[in-house]
Amino acid sequence: MKQKMILVVFLVFLSCNTVFSYCVPPFSTLWKGTSHPPLPFWIPLGFKNNLKNHSKYWIHGEPFLLYKDNQGEWILIYDKCPHQSASLSFGGFQKNTSEIICPYHGFRLKDSYVMDPLSKKQSDVHVPRLPLYQDSLFLYASPVYSILPLPSYLPPEDTDPSFTKISGQCHIPQRSNIITENVLDMLHISYIHSFGNRDIPLPEEVRFRRLSNDSGVTFFQYHSGINSISRQVAKQECIQVENEYHLPSTTVTRVRAGTLIKTVLTKCLPLNEKESIVYWVVYRNFWNATPLEQWIFDYYLRILMEKTLWEDRTILKEIYTDHEGKYRTKYDVTIQQFRKSQKKYIG
Repeated sequence: MKQKMILVVFLVFLSCNTVFSYCVPPFSTLWKGTSHPPLPFWIPLGFKNNLKNHSKYWIHGEPFLLYKDNQGEWILIYDKCPHQSASLSFGGFQKNTSEIICPYHGFRLKDSYVMDPLSKKQSDVHVPRLPLYQDSLFLYASPVYSILPLPSYLPPEDTDPSFTKISGQCHIPQRSNIITENVLDMLHISYIHSFGNRDIPLPEEVRFRRLSNDSGVTFFQYHSGINSISRQVAKQECIQVENEYHLPSTTVTRVRAGTLIKTVLTKCLPLNEKESIVYWVVYRNFWNATPLEQWIFDYYLRILMEKTLWEDRTILKEIYTDHEGKYRTKYDVTIQQFRKSQKKYIG
């Protein structure tokens, strides 16, 4: 009896002095140290088909736990237990109650709220829970409280039955905004990529069009390199390119070579100030004659895309991020407009 009383007193002490003294940290604190606050948009956690239940995800350098409740709904909560900051993703999960069990002291959380260890009822203490949204390809999270995030973007090719798509991801040791600007950069194609054309490196007939406050597109002509798909398959040297952005980090690059269209979609998950995950999708309206041919060309395109990303990765990890370059040309119009759009939200 005496031991029971001691246990009860100890639990009451924990409840009053530790658990209930915890307050949800504001997101300005969670993202302290980054060069800019998180934008009020959806950022991708990954392809829906590749998600793993009870997994840790890093967003802007902060850990979060992704899991499914007993209704089959995805939930994303801050991974630090409000008791002693143990990693919740290292703990257990009670499927029939959807409760996360802290591995350190056994505290339970349901829907981000701590369950009182004495009454077994939901307490007022909770960890941050991020809203989630999904489309046909991705599961997204919004890293901002109290702001309705704008929907994410997928190109029309995603629902067009005449297009085939492949997808993948790549880790790049660089900030997400720099990676996005790299994709929007017209000039680097000729010098970084093996499919570029160093003999005629400059784009032609460059014109920008704003699509909305958070998106825009640049149209230009480019003389494709001898190793490019445009030259090898479509027999087209001069191709039409549409390069567009949708905040915070979605890019769509559409290449038209005669009737052949290849579209590349990229989205970035910022892990921290020095690392990001790039999710990519390649759409095409060619090489789809038979299942065997489609499989062969899917494999071939995947190799080309991974090679392209490796070429980007090689130069991106060597970029200095402590200051911005001052010199600008007309070919930087997409990057400049992308930055202007960002400033409307991050000041």
